[in-house]
Amino acid sequence: MTSHIVAAEALRRGQRQRARWRQRRGQRDASIIGSRHVPLFKAMRQRLEAVGNPFKVAIIATARKLLAILNAMIRDNLDYA
Repeated sequence: MTSHIVAAEALRRGQRQRARWRQRRGQRDASIIGSRHVPLFKAMRQRLEAVGNPFKVAIIATARKLLAILNAMIRDNLDYA
């Protein structure tokens, strides 16, 4: 591959990483808020922290659970309410 093609691919990769960073930040923020207010996520976070998991581990697990629920809602064409 020529150098300008490699540079272009690196630029696209960097753009994707920035977009993923924004997605991860939004997902993390939503999981923190959800773990404080939504009973399902609140119980999950409390259970994980009671076992001895650090805050960050509990939040990431909550974010993954939130993502799984949202993907299932999209798949089944359901509304949150």
